[in-house]
Amino acid sequence: MTTQVHLTVEGIDIGSPTTRAAIEGSDLVDLAWTSNLGLLTVTCFVEHGQHPVADALDWARCITKTTGGRVPRAFDELVATAEIAARCDVTTEAVRLWTSGRRRTGSPFPLPRQQVAIGQARTMRLYAWRDVVAWVRQTLGVDPEDGDGFLSDRQLADLDNDLAVAYFEDEWRTSAYEAFAAPTGRVAVDNVAGPRTVLTAVQAGTQQSAKAGEAA
Repeated sequence: MTTQVHLTVEGIDIGSPTTRAAIEGSDLVDLAWTSNLGLLTVTCFVEHGQHPVADALDWARCITKTTGGRVPRAFDELVATAEIAARCDVTTEAVRLWTSGRRRTGSPFPLPRQQVAIGQARTMRLYAWRDVVAWVRQTLGVDPEDGDGFLSDRQLADLDNDLAVAYFEDEWRTSAYEAFAAPTGRVAVDNVAGPRTVLTAVQAGTQQSAKAGEAA
């Protein structure tokens, strides 16, 4: 079984020719890149027998070293009822009955992961797509994802923790700094270099400017 792992990517412009060339000239071309309303995500496909969290961490490292971007967290896709209906090829009314529990299906529909306001008196419930897929498979006997699996809550938490730790490793910071600062001689404050790296570089530049002023 293939496991889909979704990652959030920041600090790069997917439409940039330079970024596209970097992706197409590396293993990153095998990933599924999606940009929607300013949110850039990438999907890794981990084959059966491999460790999805470890593999996703390797892909995140590859993204940082190849593009200079940052992978701050996993992306847990949330969907509304209209999107669920479209993906499951049913009507929106059918999904509304599922979510309200008014259609007896044997097991309750997954709880929403988030609720957002739309207008002054309405709210929209958002469900984790992986929860919906599991419920549809078990309850209705259909599979909108053709057998692909997803990370569990525990695996998502482990991945987010590993990404937070790895973000401050010297290898990741150095590659990002070299990708943005070295070619231009400037420091790029773009959520890629670690905060200490940026602070040190800015302080060093300020000190050099001060010394130059004194010499003049």
